[in-house]
Amino acid sequence: MSKQTEALTNKISGKPENKLPETFTGKKSGEIQLLLDKYKGAIAQVIPTHLNAEKLIGLAVHTLSHNPELMSCSIQSVIGGVIQASIMGFELNTALGHCYLIPRNNKKTGIKEAVFQLGYKGMSDLAYRHPKVVSVTTRAVYEGETFIHEEGLTPVLQHRNIKGTGRLTHAYAIVTLTNGGKIFEVMNREQIESIRMRSEGSSSIYSPWSNKYQSDYAQMAMKTVLRRIFNKGEMPYSIEMKYAAVDDNRIDLGNFMQNQSGEVDLTSLEDASVEVIPNEAAPVIPDPVEEEKPAEDKTKNSLNDDFVKQVKSSLFHQIKEENRKTPEGKAKLIEILTTYRVDNLTRLVELANEEDLQKVLDMIKSVNAEVASKEENK
Repeated sequence: MSKQTEALTNKISGKPENKLPETFTGKKSGEIQLLLDKYKGAIAQVIPTHLNAEKLIGLAVHTLSHNPELMSCSIQSVIGGVIQASIMGFELNTALGHCYLIPRNNKKTGIKEAVFQLGYKGMSDLAYRHPKVVSVTTRAVYEGETFIHEEGLTPVLQHRNIKGTGRLTHAYAIVTLTNGGKIFEVMNREQIESIRMRSEGSSSIYSPWSNKYQSDYAQMAMKTVLRRIFNKGEMPYSIEMKYAAVDDNRIDLGNFMQNQSGEVDLTSLEDASVEVIPNEAAPVIPDPVEEEKPAEDKTKNSLNDDFVKQVKSSLFHQIKEENRKTPEGKAKLIEILTTYRVDNLTRLVELANEEDLQKVLDMIKSVNAEVASKEENK
């Protein structure tokens, strides 16, 4: 944590000179408003210029007044969640289903915190923000409906006689791309339940996972199956999708960059990685029969594969070398790794093609060159 971020965090949490309360417990709407107004200056320091501190405070008061459990959460986590939702253009805890703040006890600190959770509509919106995505369709399947799902070389997905009532049996998502391609994923009730039970906050009555309302459960099921498509890496990954990393995390003001960019410093999150969803329902596509391939094609593919490996190996070492040159170059690589949702360069090389790796190298070189130029002009 930088000295600036630490000083800001200390200021907000009341260390040492600020004696303001750390939660909203026992406060009425007017008192909440007055309390948040005392943090207005600090909030203004971490939000981008297109946001207004007064409006964010108003949103926070509205959110708290509709969920008493949030009143006992830390002020930092509540405000952080409100800011993050605003930056993403989402509304918190509304019928729109974009995102939620879920009260959750931090077992390490013993403090109740507001955890930011994306809804399925919020997840769909992130997918839509990629220019190559034409449409995103998510559906829940219920008992009594006609549902046919087959995997193989020619996958089949049919859903008819839709009633929308009864017990949920499946959920599926379809992403249509500009080139006409379609990516789809299906999960059954058992697979969805496995994910729900691993979600730490699912037992909360305020969680959209709650079985109190079947519509909320269905929405989370559709979000889960859409998230699986994200995790499989088959669909285009827009820069906005990095916000999926804040899902199911506590976000306080210290997580926000201090450069007025409206970005969240994902590296400072305790668990910034996206929920890992087992890939047990991935399409099973048989490997091509080797005997059916002409010998010359196998030789050509082998040569191409060897060449690609050599190119990627060379780029790997060049990126490592550039990464060592300046702290700014190292920070740039961390930013890129976060965008790709990987935690090391080796994993990035495995996932990215040689063209993308070249772009990564060029970006880090550009940052290092800019640093060198500034040093020369001093």
